[in-house]
Amino acid sequence: MNSFTRFSLLLLVSIFVAIIAIVLKQPNLDKFADLYRSIDEIIESRGFKWEEHYIQSSDGYILKTFRIINPYVKDRKSLKPILLHHGFQCSGSVWLVASNGFVLASQGYDVWLANFRGNIYSRNHTTMQIDDLKFWNFTIDDMTAKDFPAQIEYIRKETGKKTLAYIGHSQGNYMMFNLFASQPQYSQFIKPHIALSPVTYFTRFEASLKYLGPIKKQILMLQPRDFGTHILRKLGIPRLCANPMLQQNVCYWIYWILFGSPREQIDFSRMPIYYDNVGHGSGTRNLIHLLQHVAQPSYYDHSIESSTRNVQLYGREYPPMYKYSKINSTDIALIYTHRDWFNHLADIYLLKDNLNVQLVDDFMVPDKTWNHMELVWGKNVGTVVNARILQILNKY
Repeated sequence: MNSFTRFSLLLLVSIFVAIIAIVLKQPNLDKFADLYRSIDEIIESRGFKWEEHYIQSSDGYILKTFRIINPYVKDRKSLKPILLHHGFQCSGSVWLVASNGFVLASQGYDVWLANFRGNIYSRNHTTMQIDDLKFWNFTIDDMTAKDFPAQIEYIRKETGKKTLAYIGHSQGNYMMFNLFASQPQYSQFIKPHIALSPVTYFTRFEASLKYLGPIKKQILMLQPRDFGTHILRKLGIPRLCANPMLQQNVCYWIYWILFGSPREQIDFSRMPIYYDNVGHGSGTRNLIHLLQHVAQPSYYDHSIESSTRNVQLYGREYPPMYKYSKINSTDIALIYTHRDWFNHLADIYLLKDNLNVQLVDDFMVPDKTWNHMELVWGKNVGTVVNARILQILNKY
């Protein structure tokens, strides 16, 4: 079954889900304590404290960043800061639903949870309001060039540390690699960069998302501001999947269409929590930018309406590609899976071929049933991924 068929099925399943939600009585949500919780509520529920930090990008966007505080640590100045960055349509909460962030906070790290501009936590600006179209006029390149440097410098200043560790998932890695390629001076501040699903190339992108490509202009016309905000919650899918009768069938298929076939690593009883922690929103132009890369992986076409802006900015119709061969960091670790629909092995090998630096670690999960999201919330993420992360961090 190809990706277009999967996407069509998702639409049909969504209609089916809506009908079932009306017919079935409301499920008991008491055992799903994390359902609908915000980042700070999840942190508090685990016995940790938290701080909110508002980091201003160079173009005025306010990025809400959460800092996990371990109440049992007295000398916080001794902790090494570590920034966790989520992927597309997620937020900092993705690092909490399977306790990844709490493991690091318990192991002596000063954990910071980033949020992309445009997601539900980062929708403020020094001069613009979110209903202003100009607020949403940004792409991945803007986030790379303006948000990441601001976050890095803020955390360095706040902690007094010269370097910080960085763990990214999916798009969180794409932008860090792009930063290293375009502003290599920042690699001296990131030690190490641990990349879970190191997305960079899109030559074999298999996720159903790519079939939005042919209608990307229509999407931008109909939804010019944010895209996907709480879309699964609005469809009632997290609540619906609290019904055990549906977890192994309807909810299974929704997951399969969105992320890839859920195998042994997915805890079906946690499906409502998983679904409620995606769809945390993004700027529509972020989506369009991704779809352009998928459609034309040989170049980086950032134009949406026309190529005029590119000619003005770059003197050419298409902007230059990021050259990963220019990356000078010797502190990069790759952790990936065999069946990642968003990050095919061929594209990972292409990245490795283009890097001219030695990797700190190059680890493919031995279990070939793992997919994209299992790297952050799989059943064995603790023993397979978190343990590997701690081994890498212990070298620094």
